[in-house]
Amino acid sequence: MTPLRMALHSPHRPRPSQVRAVGILAAAVAIVGATYVAGWATRPLPSTSTRPQPDRVGAIALQPGVAADAVPDDLAAIDEQLRLWVPKAAADARDDISAGNVALLYLGRGRLTGDAADYQRALAAADRAVDANTVSTGTRALKATVLQATHDFTGALALAEAILREEPRNVDALAVAGDARLELGRLDEAAATYAKIATIMPGPALDAREARLAWLTGDAGEAMRLATRARDAAAEPTSSDPSFYEAQLGEMARLTGHAETARSAFDAALAIRPTNQLALLGSARLDAAAGNDAAAIAALQTAAAIAPRPETLGLLADLLAATGDAKGAAQAADTIGVIDRLGGTSAKLFDRQILAFDLDHGAATEAVLDRATAAAGIRPDAAGLDLVAWAAYRLGDLATARSESGRALATGTIDARILYHAGAIAIAGGDRTEGRALVRRALDLGPALDPLDHAAAEALLRR
Repeated sequence: MTPLRMALHSPHRPRPSQVRAVGILAAAVAIVGATYVAGWATRPLPSTSTRPQPDRVGAIALQPGVAADAVPDDLAAIDEQLRLWVPKAAADARDDISAGNVALLYLGRGRLTGDAADYQRALAAADRAVDANTVSTGTRALKATVLQATHDFTGALALAEAILREEPRNVDALAVAGDARLELGRLDEAAATYAKIATIMPGPALDAREARLAWLTGDAGEAMRLATRARDAAAEPTSSDPSFYEAQLGEMARLTGHAETARSAFDAALAIRPTNQLALLGSARLDAAAGNDAAAIAALQTAAAIAPRPETLGLLADLLAATGDAKGAAQAADTIGVIDRLGGTSAKLFDRQILAFDLDHGAATEAVLDRATAAAGIRPDAAGLDLVAWAAYRLGDLATARSESGRALATGTIDARILYHAGAIAIAGGDRTEGRALVRRALDLGPALDPLDHAAAEALLRR
């Protein structure tokens, strides 16, 4: 039984409005992947006048993130719930229900604020819930979800696998296991895990996951088909968050070079929730690709005000520099540096974006290569291997660059940035024909490349 379902059976059952707020927090428990596209979809959230049915499964790990969908009322609702549940959890070390809800609340708060301290508090509360009820698969599944959200994919997978040895059809554990395997680059295993979920709980949540898996394995058509199907299913009145699904479709369309579809989907997402960060960032990228820097900067500033994420700040810094705002560009870049220097959960969540920014802005060092290599040793997916390749390339180590780039391409990736990097590395190594072909493939994906990469790729072909 998950903490949310346990709460419904507690003798101190929260008021209907409190059930709604806790339900919002269940929606916050999502897996943060390499980019914003790694958010997931869900079954309906309970309304303020209804309670979820206790026999429903998958109350945790199949929920979407609300970081991209934050509105002020959400944060206020979370804080109100924390005032209720934190004292309850503190009053009784055996109260796994209250501790579990505190974990969900802080995890949701972290999604909204980007505050690493909220993630740390979520993990501490999840640990307390497990300590209070060590035999409960619900509390352990919650902890696995928190570990996943904080990018401890190895720890999350180990805990999920332990649960599945006891309950092979535990959907929460299956979702964490599948997502962890995907993030660790074990794509065949992720596909097999998602196939098991399909026999238990098919629907848009699973379609969203499988859309990303299809993209990672190079099947752009299937990725778009699944993302569209997820969006269409989420348009039903019972959907918890159609804005998320519109934004997810928009991002998949952008990554596969379908600019018009991406624009339509992002606009639809923002019409539903104007603070949807995935849609704000995606729209900014489309505007930047079209040369509308002012609109792109405005969208990025809005997104950064919600949560200052390195991916958003990096693009903002580049566009401000391109438009002559050197001071603003420096401030955005400095904020990325602060996130890195502070370390902890935030730096762990955004390590790839931070390292990539450094590599593209004159800060390639042996230390950066060592960090990228160590990270890829734990998480050897295409993006991780590409980061090692690009760091080696920047440092002039073409042997390592070609080896790691080849491993990234072997996954079947159609990621425009990986293709561009592979092309640049091939050209530097003397294989101009193959290198130019890879760079053209990246450029053909249009807005999938940000302006800095797009300009550099075009310069390569001109040479």
